[in-house]
Amino acid sequence: MNFRRKIFYTFRLRTISKFTVILILACFMLISIYVTNQNKNHHNEIDVEETSTELYNFGVNIVVLKNVCIDPSKVVGAIGGEDPMKVPNQPESYELLNFQYGFIKTGVKPNIKKEQLHSYETNVIKFLESLEVLDSVDWKTKNYYKEKIVLLVTRVEYANLYHTMTDLYNTFITIKLLNLTINNIHIIIADGHPLGNLDEIWYKLFKNSITRIGSYRYATDNNNNNNVIPLLPINNEDHLLYINKLVIVPYGYASPLYVDKDITINNTNTNSNNNNDNMYIEEFKQFLLNGYNLIDTYNVCNNDNNNGKNNNNNGNNNSNNNNSNNNSGNNNNGNNNDGNGNNGSNNNSNNNNNGNNNGNINNNNRNSNNNSNNNIINNNNYKSIQIIIISRNNYYSHPRNIKGIINRKINNELQLLNKLKQLGFYNSFIIDLINLSINEQFKLIINTNILIGMHGAGLTYTLLLPNTSSLIELFPNYCCQGNKHFIKFTELRHLNYNAYYGLSYNDNKQLDTSYIPINEFELIFMQTFHKWKENIEKEKKKRKC
Repeated sequence: MNFRRKIFYTFRLRTISKFTVILILACFMLISIYVTNQNKNHHNEIDVEETSTELYNFGVNIVVLKNVCIDPSKVVGAIGGEDPMKVPNQPESYELLNFQYGFIKTGVKPNIKKEQLHSYETNVIKFLESLEVLDSVDWKTKNYYKEKIVLLVTRVEYANLYHTMTDLYNTFITIKLLNLTINNIHIIIADGHPLGNLDEIWYKLFKNSITRIGSYRYATDNNNNNNVIPLLPINNEDHLLYINKLVIVPYGYASPLYVDKDITINNTNTNSNNNNDNMYIEEFKQFLLNGYNLIDTYNVCNNDNNNGKNNNNNGNNNSNNNNSNNNSGNNNNGNNNDGNGNNGSNNNSNNNNNGNNNGNINNNNRNSNNNSNNNIINNNNYKSIQIIIISRNNYYSHPRNIKGIINRKINNELQLLNKLKQLGFYNSFIIDLINLSINEQFKLIINTNILIGMHGAGLTYTLLLPNTSSLIELFPNYCCQGNKHFIKFTELRHLNYNAYYGLSYNDNKQLDTSYIPINEFELIFMQTFHKWKENIEKEKKKRKC
């Protein structure tokens, strides 16, 4: 009996041991497969030395070139980085550079066919068309730049916040999908645009590891342009830039963020089940804030009591800048800025935009309305929410807009502001973004609960709003009512969206201004507010606060 029992236990022990070994081996195998899959799309370009080109199709096409050189003499067009005031009326075609055959040189014929690319990925196609194969060169003997991976970035509408964000997003998503970091990349701006106020964002986000292609064309030029100083080494003999690894970033018109692009990022390596359909929108928001050392502190659980205090201070500080420049109704600011969401500094001219002068952040009339019978807000401190009306003012944006004329203005902004305060929303402000630095703009938006504005690039800041915020977009009768740019942003971020569509008898197409009927504005705003409040309550229940 004991012998049988001994045999039984011995057999059982052996079975358990075998099963344990098999389980351990299976775990190691799964870990190995996981690690391999995590890296195969990211590091093949490093491991495969024999291949000169690699195409990564993540929904957007990213091209990686290995062991290549750039010939700056094959670039035709503007140098870039000039003072925009010194190049008035410069044609845009001169700034959108022509890259001649031989701009990129390599020793191996690329294995990428044009049919593999989307027709709208124009800049990628043009760069590949400029690629010249040189069999006679001993590429192995060249001293390649290996310290950082070089990204070739093309900007088109560089002075427009919306288009800048699509360019930034494509650069961000390229870094993300190739498993790179900010610290191991260098960006070459492959355009000839003059300086713009949005350039600051690029340098902030990428820690100044940026040069313009023009700097390598005139590395020894005596133009004393400090904005085109080369950072990467050029071969002294042939004046070529040898790069171990070059990444071509699709430009903003090919971005998944772009209004007419129905693109989903196809990254099979993602571990997140909540990536906004794998678009990484929230990560992109954090990426933007991190560049300015900002933290999104908005907390739905304690925001009711604190939001009004903190944001009032923030709003007042920012808007006082507006008062200093707008007390006489100034609207032509002469800035190198797009007025839709960029910063500026020089406010020199006049305009007749009604309602901009005293409505900007002067909170002195708050107490006068505290006991208003029209206050329909309940006692849950919701009246402390921050509401921003974006004002569109004239500015000098780029060489082709030397008069600084901006379209689609609201001519009764002050009436809209007064209505909000009459309703009890005392933390409401008219903001002229061009009077704020980019850092101030970011700070303002991440604490804004309801953003209101005429269709324009300033509404791009929908990307930075808190996750429970709402957007009200205003459209004139004569323009843009079919545009879906910012509807798309609210859908990507799961934010509430509402819109007002103007009528012909309220709009003046000749002056390019719109009158927003107060009753209709109140109706749309209150619908938006109640939806916002509903979302807040849902979020509170979700977080159990």
